Amino acid sequence: MIEFALAALGWLAQSIIGALVGKAADRAVQQFGEQHGVEEDLEKLKDSLASAMLKINDIENLWLKDDESRQQRVKELLIRLKDAAYDADDLLDEFQYRILKQQIEQRGDEAGNRASSSSYSTPPPSKKIKTSLSSYTSGLFGKGDDDDNNNDVQRMREIKGRLDDNSVALEKIYSSPGAEDDRGKKQLVSSSSRQTSSLSTERQLFGRRNDLQELKAKLLESEVASEFGQSGCSVLSIVGIGGIGKTALAQEVFNDSEVKEYFKLRIWVCVSENFCTDRLTREILEYVTMVKCDLTNFAVLQEVLKEKITPERFLLVLDDVWNEDRHKWESFCAPLRSGKPGSKILVTTRSRKIANMVGDVDPICLEGLDEESFWEFFKKCAFGSSNSGAHHPHLEALAKKMTCKLKGLPLAAKTLGGLLSMKLDEQYWKSILDSEMWQLPQQENDIMPVLQLSYQYLPPHLKQCFVFCSLFPKDYRFSESELIVIWIAEGIIVPKGSIRMEELGSYYFHELVNRSFFQKSQDIEFIMHDLIHDLAKLISKDEFYRTEKDILSEIPSTIRHLSMHGMEEGMQIRRLTEFSHYNKLRTLRLSGPYICKSFILDCGVLQKIKKIRVLVLNNCALEELPDSIGKLIYLRSLNLSYNYMIRKLPESLCDLYNLQSLILNHCGLEELPNNIGNLIQLRYLDLSCNSNIRRLPKSLYDLYNLQTLIFSRTA
Repeated sequence: MIEFALAALGWLAQSIIGALVGKAADRAVQQFGEQHGVEEDLEKLKDSLASAMLKINDIENLWLKDDESRQQRVKELLIRLKDAAYDADDLLDEFQYRILKQQIEQRGDEAGNRASSSSYSTPPPSKKIKTSLSSYTSGLFGKGDDDDNNNDVQRMREIKGRLDDNSVALEKIYSSPGAEDDRGKKQLVSSSSRQTSSLSTERQLFGRRNDLQELKAKLLESEVASEFGQSGCSVLSIVGIGGIGKTALAQEVFNDSEVKEYFKLRIWVCVSENFCTDRLTREILEYVTMVKCDLTNFAVLQEVLKEKITPERFLLVLDDVWNEDRHKWESFCAPLRSGKPGSKILVTTRSRKIANMVGDVDPICLEGLDEESFWEFFKKCAFGSSNSGAHHPHLEALAKKMTCKLKGLPLAAKTLGGLLSMKLDEQYWKSILDSEMWQLPQQENDIMPVLQLSYQYLPPHLKQCFVFCSLFPKDYRFSESELIVIWIAEGIIVPKGSIRMEELGSYYFHELVNRSFFQKSQDIEFIMHDLIHDLAKLISKDEFYRTEKDILSEIPSTIRHLSMHGMEEGMQIRRLTEFSHYNKLRTLRLSGPYICKSFILDCGVLQKIKKIRVLVLNNCALEELPDSIGKLIYLRSLNLSYNYMIRKLPESLCDLYNLQSLILNHCGLEELPNNIGNLIQLRYLDLSCNSNIRRLPKSLYDLYNLQTLIFSRTA
């Protein structure tokens, strides 16, 4: 669908450039300009960035009605603008790095002249510099101060020229004779793999009373014909399209008082796309025993499960099943045949084929909510309660027109209602009703236009925050702090006055929660509905790439954010060595035991990812980190968690002056680098579960920007 792909590209370019306008105004960057006599060119670059952002904003959505040739031309220009913006970002980050390096060198010189070796606890004062950073710039940025300044000016002017040329070309397309002037129809800019559990996030289930009673009756029947025989359990299923409310119905019946009384043992497992019999068996055992299971032998796992479930009548909910392999299903169910008579397995799935394969009785097929129930639910989502619409009669009339487009799908009501609830304003609601997004081609029961519309009305910074979630696998549970660390590292969160970036990140996070992009899972964790995840993947497909298990498609050359895990070792290494565009990468997430250390060390991947901002080497069996890590001058977040054999880190790590988060939990560290205090931008340090660390270096007190320090010897 080229129309939406083009719109998504425009939104992404707009949000990236918008963040850069803020970065160009950063005090450290301005200080660099003043000290090196390039402030005039720096100001011009900032103006060009702002102008490019405004031009993209001016033509937003005008391309939806263009012919294919014009859309292709617009796409090329947007890509060029985005590439120029990334080059500007690299340059600004270099400026910041050089300022920070100078501060460290000044601090070292001052400390050397002091009788005491104690460190400063406050940031060094800003000073004008008259000498070049020759020891540094001769390596990375040229030879000498004049050469540096000339190079900086040339690069800024070259980037500015690309921004201006492509912005003008973009504007000409929509100001040329014959171009349709749709500016009056332009949309308003917004104002101010899913995991499930047995706990519902909704206080009331709308329009499912009959379905609930039917399902409950089937569960409480003691005699149901089963392929397992009289001594086993039987299988029931709920089937329906994505977003129809299968999980909500299963949660409701799971927590019903009569169901609780009848089934002494109740178990909930989210299955999703990866039907791994080992994992599922282990998760069931952990749910039953409330103890982490480290067993790896499948036969032993099944024997232990059989022993645990035999004494009780159980209810097992398998939510979101995609597996069509009967052999896998039968292998998984083997120990469940020993369940006490009356035990049940309840499966939710989108596939009627799967429902027929696993079920012993006809499935409960969910359709869209009836008109009355859907209207009540939609009012609750949009107005806060089903009665509040009466206070806004004009809005209620607009809402009535919108509900006709939603096909009775609860997820559509929740998503669009969340968007509308942001601003109870008639003009705002009318702009959503009149959006061109409703006109894009769609299949029957397709709610993607509703989700796309909700994304369109996000502010630019929230658009960029959301797309980073496409790097997570479906059904991935994430914490608020995990995402905030990434957003800060990627430069999405720009400092505003005295407000801490972590506070801004928390505000952004809960804005996405309030708009139903994220849902509370359990405790402090959140999830995305699988359709919301599909939206993130659709929007980000040209820049973000995440490996799917056993899929061998080539990694696109345009990718800047790459996440790989869950594949066989040979497949991982082959895919990674064949990828030749590491110089573009800004995010690299390698996770899992099959990402072997030989690739990271022997293949020299660290020498190739020179522009990386976020590097995750999680559970990679690393024993050491090469000295070349210190060359990654743009790096802002480094995650080495669960590399149990790492004993020490190289001193070169302390040259990463832009580093803002360092995550070292569950490593085998015995000490930290002595000069860790040089990481003066560090805001987040996680040292948890490193029981062999006996002392911390004194320079730790120099981390005056540190906001979070996590340190515990055990889990």
